[in-house]
Amino acid sequence: MSRLKELRKYLNLSQAELSSRIRLNQSYYSQVERGQAKLNDRIIKLVCDEFNVCEDWLRGSETDMFQAPQPEGKESVGFAIFKTLSPEKQEFALSVLRNLREMQDREENEKNSAAPSPDA
Repeated sequence: MSRLKELRKYLNLSQAELSSRIRLNQSYYSQVERGQAKLNDRIIKLVCDEFNVCEDWLRGSETDMFQAPQPEGKESVGFAIFKTLSPEKQEFALSVLRNLREMQDREENEKNSAAPSPDA
């Protein structure tokens, strides 16, 4: 089974739906999926960009089908640190983050309930 077909089946899309999403003629897409037309760099880029597919996987490598999302800024730093922690420390970090979120929600609720209503 071609990688394109494998991806399409995984996403539960018809050939028409997938080809439409990458703005490619459905007939041509069908030929590519069956190996009758070349899977060129343009099609690979369209598929990878639209579905966040790992280019190496699409080209046949034994990697994950999808690319991991790349965090930016503070998220990137936090994620990099998080990955270096032991599983126990990761659970602790998640617990701290959940507690911080709950604290922030409570503060926002208190602030909103203390604000005068517009009708007053």
